[in-house]
Amino acid sequence: MVICTVLPHGRSAAFYQARNALNAELRAHWRSFADALADVGADKTIGADGAETDATYYRDTVHLTAAGYAIVAGVVADAIRRLL
Repeated sequence: MVICTVLPHGRSAAFYQARNALNAELRAHWRSFADALADVGADKTIGADGAETDATYYRDTVHLTAAGYAIVAGVVADAIRRLL
């Protein structure tokens, strides 16, 4: 099983704080419940706080565009390759 970290959305300071805490927990403990971690939240283009305002990668501050999903696909593919 491959899990992903959480991407930003909605420009809420409370969400950013909770997301960053959850992502830190996932990074620290994923080996106890998954086979691989796809750390999309660490991607500088789509994962940084505030990245969701970039219309190239986010349609509406929540949903990704095709360009955003292409980045996710690459991160997930890299995680799967590490399993092989």
